[in-house]
Amino acid sequence: MDLIGQVELLPEVLPGKSVAPLNAFCREKGIPLAHVVDLWRKGELDGLLCRVEGVGLNAVEVDWDAICPRRKVQLNQDLSLPETARYLKINVISIRHLRDKGFLSQVRERNPDTNHQKHYISKASIEAFERAYVTLGQMAAKQRVAPFHLARKLDIEGVCPIPCGGELVRVYYKREIGWDG
Repeated sequence: MDLIGQVELLPEVLPGKSVAPLNAFCREKGIPLAHVVDLWRKGELDGLLCRVEGVGLNAVEVDWDAICPRRKVQLNQDLSLPETARYLKINVISIRHLRDKGFLSQVRERNPDTNHQKHYISKASIEAFERAYVTLGQMAAKQRVAPFHLARKLDIEGVCPIPCGGELVRVYYKREIGWDG
């Protein structure tokens, strides 16, 4: 049976599940649509998909907790810049700005075998950062909205990000926005 035919066989609701349209699910989770379709064809998403009004794949909704991102970063050690960016849900350039302005601390570790040095953002500085600040990406993920739309909303409400040396870094003081996340 073709893919469109399989859409018609999906249930209309998933009781007790928080669902999202397939395209929004893929975009927010950072998972390629082809990967989700492949898992669906293999039967690994049975009971995690439903059908709503719409045509083709636009009619498919996915249980929000169906697939955990492959590269979810845990804060159990110092993190590289890309790992810190994924953890804080912000881009690497913003992590560099935060590091350069002293919001995050960088540490250097040397491999004793190769004498190669690698730079990390310290776990302690990330924890301290999270006590006082929240990133746009973290707020958007918690509210399950697109960061772009949340940024526009905050701009309209006059909520300003932290000053970061003239660079726009979408990080906010928790106390100023009343974030209890």
